Amino acid sequence: ANKELDHVASRLILNETVARGEEEHQTNNSDDDGDDLVEGGVSTPEMIPRGKLTEYIRRYEPGLFRIMTNMEKFSNLAVLLDDRQRWVHLTDNELGGFEIWTRNKGIVAGPIAHGLRIPTKRFIASDGEEEKGEGEGAGRGIFAKQYIEEGALLVELPSELVLRVQEDEQCPEELIATYGDVWKNYDEWYVRLGVKLLIEQQKQKSQKDSKFAGYLGLLPDSIDHGAPIVWTEEQLEVGLGYYPTLKASVERQKEKWSRISSELSAMFPEFSPKELQLAFYHCLSRAFKGDFGRPMWQAFVPGLVLLKEAIGESEDSYVLLPYVDSHNHNSSVTTNLEFQPRRQVFELRSGKDYASGEEVMISYGALSNDELLQRFGFVETNNPHDVLRIPKSEFENALDVMISGEPALKSGVTLLRNGQIQDEESVLNALARVAQGNGQARAGMKKVIKELLRQIEDYGEVTPSRMGGDARRAELAENFRQEKLRILKEAKIKA
Repeated sequence: ANKELDHVASRLILNETVARGEEEHQTNNSDDDGDDLVEGGVSTPEMIPRGKLTEYIRRYEPGLFRIMTNMEKFSNLAVLLDDRQRWVHLTDNELGGFEIWTRNKGIVAGPIAHGLRIPTKRFIASDGEEEKGEGEGAGRGIFAKQYIEEGALLVELPSELVLRVQEDEQCPEELIATYGDVWKNYDEWYVRLGVKLLIEQQKQKSQKDSKFAGYLGLLPDSIDHGAPIVWTEEQLEVGLGYYPTLKASVERQKEKWSRISSELSAMFPEFSPKELQLAFYHCLSRAFKGDFGRPMWQAFVPGLVLLKEAIGESEDSYVLLPYVDSHNHNSSVTTNLEFQPRRQVFELRSGKDYASGEEVMISYGALSNDELLQRFGFVETNNPHDVLRIPKSEFENALDVMISGEPALKSGVTLLRNGQIQDEESVLNALARVAQGNGQARAGMKKVIKELLRQIEDYGEVTPSRMGGDARRAELAENFRQEKLRILKEAKIKA
């Protein structure tokens, strides 16, 4: 259910004219909503009946329709309406028993809840044609059930309910006999943590009751549909062919995961390659890294060639934090996540004020859209941390020289937002040396920016038809392209 909601709900169409619904349907169901609306903190809901919206889903999104018909309150689907968001509160059954598990295990949650955001980005016009509108897309997230002020407690998580692996960790004694070779042959932290996650899932399958049962039930059962690692070769070529840096990084990731998962599956037949890769993905997309003794934590996922690894101290750990990792990302939000060593709990506190019905978010870190797309399968509009990586070959072509012996140019040049260049002074000085003059260097930079802008504009819109009919991946690829154009246009103005 989680997979279907996450993967196809992004194309769910909200028809504003249907939201008020058929009078008969509202009358018949108006008495059934009270409990759900109290949980959601809404006093004046509007209903989405089985009208045009439902018919659209039935015809074009059969997977989502099947899930929705099994939702406990599908017949009177309630949405939270305010100026910011619209969302449906997901029940405990729809969350795999997660909410009851959190209460039984002593996890403290503030006035928040898991929900499914109803999209407003697209709608059906009066003539029946699909049109694009402004607003948020569909997806799951955490939402405020009432007003939340900055600094308020959102989640308090006992450390015993955290799956973790330490840097340079020796194989735990209880696992040496069976899984010692994993720690011996693979130093990737996400491989070791992924095996720990699979061991807990095996306990559930064999009726041995993992203490992480509720959390395991919440995890999606497939890699996010938007993550490029599951795109086809043709989709990678169409969606990222103009940007070889990310395309090559995804291809290396595919090869590495395929190799490691095949090797581990041969060693441990109880784990299929598909299960192993899913476990790697859960760890890479959900884990936090930090020192238990330090107050500041950061979302961090090394291991992919694209990312810069920060080698921490030996006491640093990578952890999966139930409930905390259900929050979606926003670069502008402050993340107040601390470990309290005396009480042995993790505390997540609100980084800002939230109105009732507003999505509660955290920041995964200062991540570019290259990292967000590859790791999580989404693109952030107007991301202040976005970059565009220009291969060295572009400057060699523009300046008609071979570049060697210049460390600042060895890996190419990275454009930042607002026309800035990473390590700008070193880069321009290196270009001046190879171009035999500062004026030539700046002229070469302008030429490269202008040519890349032309290439990506001429590449054209990434449409579903170009992506084999896959609307979700096409939208992601096109959003990614537009964000790269944003960087180049800013750089053109600055240059």
